[in-house]
Amino acid sequence: MTTRVWVKGIDEVEKIFESYRKATRTLDRLADELNSICIRETQNFSPEPGGGSCEVPELQRYVEHKDQIRQRMVQQLKKIAEKYDQALDLVDKLEGHEYSVVKVYYIDGKTMREVSAKIGCAERHCWRIRDEAFRTISKHVIECHANL
Repeated sequence: MTTRVWVKGIDEVEKIFESYRKATRTLDRLADELNSICIRETQNFSPEPGGGSCEVPELQRYVEHKDQIRQRMVQQLKKIAEKYDQALDLVDKLEGHEYSVVKVYYIDGKTMREVSAKIGCAERHCWRIRDEAFRTISKHVIECHANL
């Protein structure tokens, strides 16, 4: 990453975007875990009612485990919805490359290398654009607090 010049409010802005990015990664991990459970647990289930090694307790454990993961995913989706609204409100204050870099990196969850390819700038320059975007957003956040 690049070295940044700190301005008031920039830490809060970065925390908002990073928490959204982390929440979406957690959801992806839960989805992968659910898929893994479905594949692993259903391998032994027989499509025939009388045959196979599937017993009712196995099936019941599978359904309970799947439901637990599903509930965790629903809770995670609620967190993401709140963080998404918060992040999107901040992104809407940006224009041009600043908007593109922050949206693609944080909201769409792409790597900075993918962002640089998309907007046609060097990766290092994209980090600088991100830093400038955070400074721009920080100014808006500070102005909003001052107006309260």
